Amino acid sequence: MHPPLGIYVHIPFCRHACAYCDFYFTLTATRDAAIFIDALINEAQARRYFFAALPSSLSTDNKLPDHKLIKPRIKTLYLGGGTPSLLTASLMEKLLTALKSIFSLTYLTEVTLEVNPEDISEQKLRAWHHLGITRLSLGVQSFNSRHAKYLGRKIIPYPPQYWERVGALIRNIGFSELSLDLMYGFPSLSISEWRSNLNSALALGVDHISLYSLTLEKNTRLHTQILKGSKPPLSEQQSLEHFLAAKDVLNRHGFIHYEISNFAKPGHMAKHNQIYWTGGAYLGLGPSAHSYDGGRIRSSVASNLKQYLSVYSKNPSATTQSIDSIDSMTPMTAASISAKYSILIDKTVLTTKELYNDFIITRLRSMLTGIALDEVEKLFSMTKREELLARAKPLLAERLLALKTTDVIYKECAAAVPSTDKRTIENPNSNSNRTNLRLVLTAQGSLVADAVMRQLMDD
Repeated sequence: MHPPLGIYVHIPFCRHACAYCDFYFTLTATRDAAIFIDALINEAQARRYFFAALPSSLSTDNKLPDHKLIKPRIKTLYLGGGTPSLLTASLMEKLLTALKSIFSLTYLTEVTLEVNPEDISEQKLRAWHHLGITRLSLGVQSFNSRHAKYLGRKIIPYPPQYWERVGALIRNIGFSELSLDLMYGFPSLSISEWRSNLNSALALGVDHISLYSLTLEKNTRLHTQILKGSKPPLSEQQSLEHFLAAKDVLNRHGFIHYEISNFAKPGHMAKHNQIYWTGGAYLGLGPSAHSYDGGRIRSSVASNLKQYLSVYSKNPSATTQSIDSIDSMTPMTAASISAKYSILIDKTVLTTKELYNDFIITRLRSMLTGIALDEVEKLFSMTKREELLARAKPLLAERLLALKTTDVIYKECAAAVPSTDKRTIENPNSNSNRTNLRLVLTAQGSLVADAVMRQLMDD
């Protein structure tokens, strides 16, 4: 059985800086975009053997997991940023053509492009679809101009009718998946306005919605403004009210709360993000992008475009052969080739404690799969399973966590969306023992997920 593998590509260019954002970005898109795409392709060539030598199992002793050489079946490609929709159609085509050649992306089931609303046009939509993009993720954040101004975003003056036409156009062109991001939890957002935002998203015809509670990140403009008192502080109580209202609205429209921040109609969960939450391997390309080999090694690219271009502006590899050539390679050779050109890569070998804590954080994010107790025992030990249950006991009493079998989770999932044909709801645990016990976040627990995770993690 081939585990799902994914590639994330970070395009760091933005037109302007949003007040709340702490992702790595640069405002020099026009000057550097073409040079950057060449550098990005060169990085992909240098790291093309990343998937060739993956751990054969998740080892929990102090040694690195054994590696085996496999021909990878990469299932998802995600273009994020920054604002990847800023790229011209020709640069997008150049990038995707190169990636498909380098990594032999014949098994892709999902190709996501993050899109800024101001980049939407029929010409661009048709070009993206022609290039193989299957899923659009619209970074709207708010349909209200006043709220967009609070967030430091470019004001979106479009009326509801405009968005309905955009949604119809996206569907008519043939995109199979449409997702949208909204933010909540800021003082100027009333419950009625929040419900209006949600209804505007639904009118677009989306089948996936990501809801992000506004948080203050250090060194952002919003953080400075609130500290200085020029903008009112955030309210946890208001965030709670917004989230509960959203859950009510989305459940009534057939959406499942499948991950802490994500709701989807049955059959439309984000495949790429599920690789993150199930411990799958993924390669991150571009400045600030993160990678994980599915075992003990996490790595990230330096968040510095100038350094990145200085390293990858010239092709670091003399060959452009694709990953198919791994048939004639040993695991050691593949690993050494990947490492040779990883000049800007910060690599971390996880300790057993870090591995366990990562396991808790990633698995618990899924509202449908959570932490399988038999997986804890298999990957770590019976002792770890017992320790986890002991730590979970007060959280279970507070109803922040629940202990359920796969069957119960599936039945509750179907019951939560009464307007949906229950036969279309996929069982996320269909390959597992349906009577296995799992620790899952409750709706209340999802609101304080970080605190719940900290209590379950090793000190």
